[in-house]
Amino acid sequence: MAFRSGLVPAYESLQATLSEHEIHVPSLRPTNHRRALFHMASGALAITILWLVPEPWWTIAIAGPLCLAAWTTELLRRDRPAVNAAVMRLFEPIAHAHEHRRVNSATWYLTALALLSLTLSPLPCAVGLTALAVGDPIAGFIGRRYGRIRLVHGRSLEGTLAFAFSATLLSVPVALAFAPALPWTLALVIGASGALGGALAELLSLRVDDNLSIGLSASFAAGVTAVLLGVPLS
Repeated sequence: MAFRSGLVPAYESLQATLSEHEIHVPSLRPTNHRRALFHMASGALAITILWLVPEPWWTIAIAGPLCLAAWTTELLRRDRPAVNAAVMRLFEPIAHAHEHRRVNSATWYLTALALLSLTLSPLPCAVGLTALAVGDPIAGFIGRRYGRIRLVHGRSLEGTLAFAFSATLLSVPVALAFAPALPWTLALVIGASGALGGALAELLSLRVDDNLSIGLSASFAAGVTAVLLGVPLS
């Protein structure tokens, strides 16, 4: 395990270089349960805030400054190694090795939250956040442990199906919480469309961090489906 820990940064650097030439190799990242729990807790907190705020525009006032602070920190990390070392030491239990030299996944997560807040549409945003919070870590866990059928970018069919199923399962009650008058059948369709959009984003994301693409894609898919079904978004 000590040898593996020392090998991972060099291997992931090679993996990133090969990915630029569309050559894909398996990831050596072990499952980080603390990171997965943090990921889920962050999504649950964002959904709770979205549900509790009296007006949708409040989410802009909350997510905007957090996103600005995250990108300010990223700029400081690039110019000042001491700041980078301090930040990575703080997030060491949940950070991946490659985040020492690349934009932190948490920054992309907050960027997705800020962009979603601009839509002022709680229902599709909540579905998208559910897909991001639940589907992504479950896909990673199932894919690493049980994935046998490889698709693209090192992702597996088992992980993608686990994403779609888990995100759909959780999106239905979330959709009903934000739209109590919504029939459960419509909530299922909206939740499933968001889950499918998120699963496809997770599967196809290569140059874009999936913490950004999943939330946006899932929310967009859920929003389009809601509009087609005649469900109000606000």
